[in-house]
Amino acid sequence: SLMHTVHEGNEWVENLAREMNWSCVLDITYEELQKNGEKLMKRVENFLSIPYEGHRPDFQKALSNNPCEVVLNYQNICGYFYSCPLFRPFVEDEEAGCLCVNEKDKHDPVLCDHELLKKAIREDPNEDLKMIGDTRHT
Repeated sequence: SLMHTVHEGNEWVENLAREMNWSCVLDITYEELQKNGEKLMKRVENFLSIPYEGHRPDFQKALSNNPCEVVLNYQNICGYFYSCPLFRPFVEDEEAGCLCVNEKDKHDPVLCDHELLKKAIREDPNEDLKMIGDTRHT
């Protein structure tokens, strides 16, 4: 699944950078840019060894940062993905106060294991993928 691929890709890059002791990798996030744009730009310019020019990122978001406000079926999405701890950071935003409700203590071993998930999809390609990982229906 896309979420497995993103998670595995992030882990792979982080592990490689750590193992290689790369000093040429600066780990930044979009969220950090949103919250502390000027401070982050200082870090980037310092990392690149270029003089700080004092430019503040000039962007305006069209939508709220709170996924609960912009995703109409947010709690449904929680039902599909919260049962895998790997995916929880993708669906919950504690800072925005956007949390999955009624999803605690659920675990779906198929959803969490990329190989098992691919096998389940191969075994029944007509399976409603929304049902895989939706522990509300088990």
